[in-house]
Amino acid sequence: MEASIDKNSNILLILCPPWGIHEPHLGLAYLSTYVKQKGYSASVLDINISIYNQIDSHLRVLWQAEKQEYWVNRGVFYKKTLSLINDFLEEYINIILNSGFKILGFSVVAGNRLMTIEMVKRIKKRDKDRIIIIGGLGVFTESERLMFEPGTVDVFVVGEGEETLKEILYALDRNGELQKVNGAVTYDKDGKSWTYIPRPLIKNLDDIPYPTYDEFDLDQYYYSRKSLDEFTMKHLPLIISRGCVGRCKFCNDRTLWTSFRFRSAQHIFEEIRYEVDRRNITSFVFQDLTGNGNLQQLEQLCDLLIDWTEKYIHPLQWVTNAIARKEMKYELLVKMRKAGCHTLMFGIESGSDTVLRLMSKGFNSQIAGRVLKDCKRAGINTWVNIIVGYPGEGEKEFEETIEFIKNNREYIDKIQNLNTCNVVYSSELEINKDWYGIVFPENDMSYLTWYTKDGTNTYEKRIERHKRLSEILCNLGLSPECTNKSEISEEIL
Repeated sequence: MEASIDKNSNILLILCPPWGIHEPHLGLAYLSTYVKQKGYSASVLDINISIYNQIDSHLRVLWQAEKQEYWVNRGVFYKKTLSLINDFLEEYINIILNSGFKILGFSVVAGNRLMTIEMVKRIKKRDKDRIIIIGGLGVFTESERLMFEPGTVDVFVVGEGEETLKEILYALDRNGELQKVNGAVTYDKDGKSWTYIPRPLIKNLDDIPYPTYDEFDLDQYYYSRKSLDEFTMKHLPLIISRGCVGRCKFCNDRTLWTSFRFRSAQHIFEEIRYEVDRRNITSFVFQDLTGNGNLQQLEQLCDLLIDWTEKYIHPLQWVTNAIARKEMKYELLVKMRKAGCHTLMFGIESGSDTVLRLMSKGFNSQIAGRVLKDCKRAGINTWVNIIVGYPGEGEKEFEETIEFIKNNREYIDKIQNLNTCNVVYSSELEINKDWYGIVFPENDMSYLTWYTKDGTNTYEKRIERHKRLSEILCNLGLSPECTNKSEISEEIL
């Protein structure tokens, strides 16, 4: 198999599995478009989607969110997962080495970190002169960066990558010193300590060109889905903001991005019109942490879209994550539906007011129920995320979540994600783990199997609650797992 990449580009941007399969990677699209505007060029190799499209169909279950342990748990990954995809790994290492690219950039999150670690280790072993750049949310903290073997990574990009990557390419082009690039983390000459000068966040997001996706083969992605409540046509991802107005204690956003910034409604509108005119794509996924962080900007965007679609007959549809904010009024939801919003994805997480307060969600179960009801009145589908086993959730609070879901069943189209509480790096839970009484097993770098000192919250107990709630969701017709029960064969594992 040959990768469709331009060997004359300055850098090859690479995405290892697992990642989503329905849309191209938005971060790499932004990077490739930005460096091109600044006089450089980039090619993109999406190994994730290529492997998914080639792998045996019964193994595609590995890409489900519920199977994250196969990728993030070091023992499970090296004992089971790696053996299933090792042939693909070697194939793409050969493609990369034969491409002739001197500079390789990898986008890393927690999910694909172990896979990326293994790939760069093997690349460096075969050719130590390849320059490896690692960026993304999976290498934001020093402890995460230290997971990579010494000598396998030449420079890490911490924070927003556009300007940092451009300056790294400039330095490499002129034999400059990478440690002087703001936002870049490198080893000192002694090979032990880190040097790092933080880069300020981009203030005006309109200054960043929106992605063109010229470096992607868009036909690789699975645009069509079977269920009627999901997209049935080609769509693309975009963002209308960076950061979040929320302060959820299980999330690391406030540590990673210290401020919430948003694009102007006009700039977002121009991107949508560009894709409609160029590719006739009229469906979009807003990949913001929250699409309703700035309600005034959101309403202005809706006004622009409504006016344009009525004049030029371009029916749009889009989805976005959202917070169940008390400021979300029914009238705005009606306008959003008219502008093309057909689904809102809410991180409600719990139906217990006690747990919601402990999480610092900023709303209670009554507000959440009202927003869900207003969405349905306005004709907008609602998908909900739930977390079980948050510190402080007892049996009473867990039962309150069950009752919330049952009481609001007619206003919920789907429970999109049902997860056990995972302590992520740089979140409030991880930073102040002692205050929460959280203990991490010595060999668990994934933080999935944490437990509390008093023994009231364990990984086994969280799994048990997850199973109980999963069965209830199946009975309520709210879980896609009920109609897709494909499992990885124990014989294969």
